[in-house]
Amino acid sequence: IDVTAQCIAESPQSDTTGPFPDDAFQNSLRQIHDQVLDARNAIDKYLRITDASGPMIKGIKINRLLSDLIELLDWEVQHKQATIIKAFDDDLVNFRSDPTTVRHILQNLIHNAIEAIPQHGQITIQTRGEKEGVWITVSDNGPGISEADRQRIFEPLFSTKARSLGLGLSVSKSIIEKLGGSLSLESSPGEGAAFTAFFPYRIPHD
Repeated sequence: IDVTAQCIAESPQSDTTGPFPDDAFQNSLRQIHDQVLDARNAIDKYLRITDASGPMIKGIKINRLLSDLIELLDWEVQHKQATIIKAFDDDLVNFRSDPTTVRHILQNLIHNAIEAIPQHGQITIQTRGEKEGVWITVSDNGPGISEADRQRIFEPLFSTKARSLGLGLSVSKSIIEKLGGSLSLESSPGEGAAFTAFFPYRIPHD
């Protein structure tokens, strides 16, 4: 995208044709360049979530981790005058994965839910353990997501938010899958959204 924008900017025709004044045209190209740089920086940031030497695998107490995240994001919740309901399975056993990565992924899901809900909205965070691993569902009573957007929600650079680069969910899904898990969405317009992350008790080759 950046290379294409630069080629257009350097083209002899770029300042003589088109429906926009030259200054507006060049400004738009500069904005494209700046947004591409922002995207590159965001990708680098997310890729640094996992260390170059590989994930640091430890036992994770997911209920405690989620409680810490809720406390961390409390200001955002209070700003929306919202409520977070903790529906935790108290009998969960620890699962082995990369704590830093898991924390970043779940923080992103909770942050997205906070952004999606209206004032006085509600978010429910549920944990449950099953034979194959641990499931964490972050659901909200926001506007929901259309079927067309659901089909693309995990695509890189796609976002339903005007000021988002559309990288968080795509990168999160990719990283979870590398850890042997999955990330899925259930949503309908007007009925909120529920993202569910699954982590096996032990990652492959642990």
